[in-house]
Amino acid sequence: MVDVCKTCLFDSSISGVTIDDDGLCSICEISNNFSKIYPSGDAGKKILESKIEEIKKDGKGKKYDCVIGVSGGGDSSYLLHLFKKEFGLRILAVHFDNTWNTTIATTNIHRMCTALDIDLYTHVVDAKEFDDLTLSFFKAGLRDIEVPTDIGFASVINKAAMKHNVKWRIDGHNFRTEGIGPIDWVYIDGKYMLDVYKKHGSNLSLRSIPKLTLSEQLYMWIFKRIKLLRPFYYLDISKEDTRNFLEKEYGWRYYGGHHLENIHTCFFHQYYFPVKWGI
Repeated sequence: MVDVCKTCLFDSSISGVTIDDDGLCSICEISNNFSKIYPSGDAGKKILESKIEEIKKDGKGKKYDCVIGVSGGGDSSYLLHLFKKEFGLRILAVHFDNTWNTTIATTNIHRMCTALDIDLYTHVVDAKEFDDLTLSFFKAGLRDIEVPTDIGFASVINKAAMKHNVKWRIDGHNFRTEGIGPIDWVYIDGKYMLDVYKKHGSNLSLRSIPKLTLSEQLYMWIFKRIKLLRPFYYLDISKEDTRNFLEKEYGWRYYGGHHLENIHTCFFHQYYFPVKWGI
């Protein structure tokens, strides 16, 4: 018999999901624990303020205090405003271009960076290489076709931080609004990505594709001590309010839905996951 969580859409038929005697799934339990570890409201603001002071201290004598990955979406765009206007930090914006950006997203990135006088670094992949890499995931019958993009963003942001000796990465993820998924749905490791391509790709060089492996990630965390901060874990944020603010203040444009600023990601979330895999 399949047990269904009393709070969310997960059930016991999903790998890695268990339901306790109170009818709560293991994923909701993780989310509830996160809410205790990362409080919002006044308590969250105090923690975030202390983090900002730490970032400023670590940034002394350097060109940038932090790096922020930008997609042209609402979360990353609002982070640029928040950290430049509200917190007074020196930001390097970093973008990974998989060549599937919408025009709206690209315009939003440049509009925000120009208005806030923020330096932008963009890594653009070779379209033929990226498309062939993505096709290899289709041929392998895998559901996590967004792995090359996820790896690309993480790799480019980390390498930009290392190049400029920046200790802080700022991330726009929010577990309260984006949720948490079963661990085995996505696996982020460049070695895995390259193995898929070796078996199902067309043997292109993939010179333009960032290949962040698990060992490289550990090197950046342990030896380079790059720290990750997710400010929205500590703030009560309304996506609608931030969108309205960005539109009014910066002429930013909405792209129609969550993760729809990139055509490839749009296909993944709107069709491939729900239709192909029933997720």
